[in-house]
Amino acid sequence: MAALRMGFDDVESDVKRFTSARRVSGPPKASRVADAGGEPVSTEPFTSSRDKFVADMHARLDVMGKALDNAKVSGPRMTERDDLRARVKKLGDDIDSLKSASAEDWWTLSKARVSDIDRVETSVGRLDNKR
Repeated sequence: MAALRMGFDDVESDVKRFTSARRVSGPPKASRVADAGGEPVSTEPFTSSRDKFVADMHARLDVMGKALDNAKVSGPRMTERDDLRARVKKLGDDIDSLKSASAEDWWTLSKARVSDIDRVETSVGRLDNKR
């Protein structure tokens, strides 16, 4: 969940920057029990936790989509908006695939997402080193 949440935070940050919105977020974060590292720990059964996570992320996607719909743009900024919209859609597809995921499927999807993030960060790092 942490990797998906990080992906959502990144896209949400870009949507905020693009739309000049002060706040582009969904439902307020509920207080949760945390482990020693500060990561939230659920005491709910997996399916309840999964369903709540999926619902919260869909709410965030809806808000981001509306913010992009309300952005009045033309020219190159339209291309940037379309790229952001594609990223929001990709996150939506990821969340839709989790709606009925078992705990084992969830782990597989989360591991794949972390690999994608690591791959992108490595590519960006390689580009930064060429400056």
